[in-house]
Amino acid sequence: MLRRLLVALSFLLPLSAVAQPMAPGMPRAGIDYEVLQAPQPTFAPVKGKIEVVEVFSYACPHCAHFQSYVNAWKKKMPADVNFIYVPSVGQGSWERFARGFYAAESKKIQTRSHDALFNAIFVEQKLSPNASLDEIAGFYSSFGVDKKAFVDLMISKQVNERADKSRQFTMRTGANSTPTIIIAGKYKLNATQDRGFEGMIKTVDFILAKERAAMKAPKTKTATSK
Repeated sequence: MLRRLLVALSFLLPLSAVAQPMAPGMPRAGIDYEVLQAPQPTFAPVKGKIEVVEVFSYACPHCAHFQSYVNAWKKKMPADVNFIYVPSVGQGSWERFARGFYAAESKKIQTRSHDALFNAIFVEQKLSPNASLDEIAGFYSSFGVDKKAFVDLMISKQVNERADKSRQFTMRTGANSTPTIIIAGKYKLNATQDRGFEGMIKTVDFILAKERAAMKAPKTKTATSK
């Protein structure tokens, strides 16, 4: 009888270990983040750095809200991180704003104009989320660029290629909503209703620590037959 009881307990113990609750606030796999089925090439690799991409749109009110969290995080961003904005190239104004983003990068005004564009749309309401190319160029003209030349740049081959690169990246990583964070081409993060954007930022730090540990781990050698 005692022997049967011990055998039964031996089956129950592993199950009870699995059922132990996670530490409060710990990021949850499959909820706070997903591991991509196949690692994808990073958007703009930098040797020795972990890439963190925010897929966003200027037409997205959630991205506008998230921006304050991103700004605060970037002030203390680790030196081994390469942070990149990748505009989502959808349809209508989403594509137009993405074109404006890449034209602004070419003119080296994107960094100065980024927060200001969110503010113009969602705070000052000087620009519609459905703005035309001409209206978007009008906004950027306040940063010292010629409006007509900026429109021409937005529809140029150069910007077409960069917009297509964004489109391909979001398709490969499954970033089909905004804002989405992609880390190292391996992990996809979205905000959850219960933890919001604050939780999303904590998950970014959690995944970065996970990726650093993986990078430092010794590589296992596979045995070869002679």
